[in-house]
Amino acid sequence: ATFHFRFCAVANQPTQASKPVTPAPASMVHQKTVLVLVALACALGGGVNAVADFNRNINANSDGGDMAIPWFYHGLEGPNFTTVSDAAKYSIRSYPKSFWTATTVTGKSMDDAGSEAFMRLFRYISGNNESKQKIEMTVPVLASVIPGQGPFCEENFTYHFYLPAEFQTNPPKPDDPRVTNVVLDAMDVAVMSFPGWMNEKEAISHGRDLFEDLKEDNVAFNPDMFYTAGYDSPFRLTDRHNEVWAKIQGSASDATTFQILSDGGD
Repeated sequence: ATFHFRFCAVANQPTQASKPVTPAPASMVHQKTVLVLVALACALGGGVNAVADFNRNINANSDGGDMAIPWFYHGLEGPNFTTVSDAAKYSIRSYPKSFWTATTVTGKSMDDAGSEAFMRLFRYISGNNESKQKIEMTVPVLASVIPGQGPFCEENFTYHFYLPAEFQTNPPKPDDPRVTNVVLDAMDVAVMSFPGWMNEKEAISHGRDLFEDLKEDNVAFNPDMFYTAGYDSPFRLTDRHNEVWAKIQGSASDATTFQILSDGGD
């Protein structure tokens, strides 16, 4: 089968037992990251002071937990997940309900939408919220992609920053009305990983591969949307990790992508 989408999604046969994965604890001091903000923040008036807010130093995990922290989190905090199956082409993961800050951009290319959305979310975690509170950078930068219905229709990109554990129940309300705190329901996703740099071309190519592999394996999935997940600054030159996700049909969030939290998450 051939899937026609300017943005599409992927998967393979389950082979291994479930492996729970736990991210770095909220108390971990984070590594220096997101150097791309030097260009973006300066271009948008944030300047070097805004970029400095992203400088983090990594400390060893002192919690002594038995759970493995994904290597591609690179010391940053991110959502828990369980690997249900892990095969050559794709993995199946199960994510619990989680809390994110999100913003939607339409009518632009994926690359341009990503830059605009990133800066809105960056300003929020830099203190552009009702508590004027700074929030640690996390991974991944998750984008849900809803393709347009025709060649001239607008794609819908919603970008998400994962909220650290201390803000999972009561995050500060964003000052920017285009930014909202949302709940992503529990979901199972097929995940295809690839190295290098995430961009529109790579998202389409790997998304198409994932959709076709899932179809070949008779895995039911939602063909009307997919996710991209980025874990690295553009200036990380090695050990880069990117993902495309297809939502497995029948998972808890198949019908509802997210719920908007009430003011400030109260």
